[in-house]
Amino acid sequence: MEKKDSKSNFSLFEVVWAKLGDFPYWPGWIGSIKKNNIYEIYFFGEDTKIDLEQKLILKWANFDELTKNITEITEENKNLLFAISIALNAGETEMNILEHKNYVRNCSQKEKEKKIKECFEFLNYNREEKIKERKEKIKDKENNKNNDIEEKKDNKEFIGVKKKREELLLNQNKLEEIVSQKEIIIKKCCMEIYESSEKIKKKIKIKFKI
Repeated sequence: MEKKDSKSNFSLFEVVWAKLGDFPYWPGWIGSIKKNNIYEIYFFGEDTKIDLEQKLILKWANFDELTKNITEITEENKNLLFAISIALNAGETEMNILEHKNYVRNCSQKEKEKKIKECFEFLNYNREEKIKERKEKIKDKENNKNNDIEEKKDNKEFIGVKKKREELLLNQNKLEEIVSQKEIIIKKCCMEIYESSEKIKKKIKIKFKI
């Protein structure tokens, strides 16, 4: 049996969200794939099936977006919560799908109420975990940003210190060059004085015949 044709976005027995009329998106599964991207959808929690266009079907990955407004248990959303609870435990195989279908038919009202409550608690827990996860990501992002700022600041200070050291080294080299030039001048002056002194000595010796 073919699981998926070349143009289909969904596979046979895949758990999905499907939109029927004014009802909210409802969990269901692909019963069969027909021509022109028409799918036979079986709805969880209901003994209902219908053919729908592909545009009315969403991937199960849209779970968070499609359940974010379920903030309390009401008479209007009890059946939806029950359907979600079944879909969460349904595997995408023919055997698992049929097992859950039989479970719905034989489920007592007490068991159904229990599943509704458990599903609602799961949605709240899941939502809180997602919020916590987002906050941690924001916190990590801020920490990384602060670390980047500190790193840039340290780099800037390092560059500043390096530049000052280079300036000091340049000034030292200039000073050494000036001192060296002064030493040459002083040495030259000393030589000139010495030569003048020797000349004077010679003249004195000649004059006084020493």
